Amino acid sequence: MEIFEGKTATISMISHNIMLAVMKENVEVDVAAIAENYEIAMRLAKGERYVSLVDARKKATLTVEARKVAANPEIYKLVIAQAIVIKSVVTRLLANFTLNFTQQNKNVEMKIFNDYDEALTWLKGKLLEEQAALAMEKFRNKLKG
Repeated sequence: MEIFEGKTATISMISHNIMLAVMKENVEVDVAAIAENYEIAMRLAKGERYVSLVDARKKATLTVEARKVAANPEIYKLVIAQAIVIKSVVTRLLANFTLNFTQQNKNVEMKIFNDYDEALTWLKGKLLEEQAALAMEKFRNKLKG
């Protein structure tokens, strides 16, 4: 398993098409960190679509500029769904605000969880839905051709 240490997160593929980003303690995510995390994600994804699990149970903040960059749909072009695990009430409020803002700009389903295992189960379901939809599309195309 490849593991990349970024400035603000440790990022790896924990299973085929399931990416995990564990936020580091007391970090401020700025535009440079968003760019670094995106580059790591693209390297790990190798052009395949994936689900993203963000473990943000440690204290981390996003700058205003980083939130704007995070709203760019291009960053999520390969992401099927994203689950964010948060413990802090304050962080949850900020995440909900950011989530509402970014959801207007892309077609990636995102959800916030208190429990890591619940988040992972939800993402596995989203991955299965995507795989089933692709299989059905392939089957329909085969029937047509």
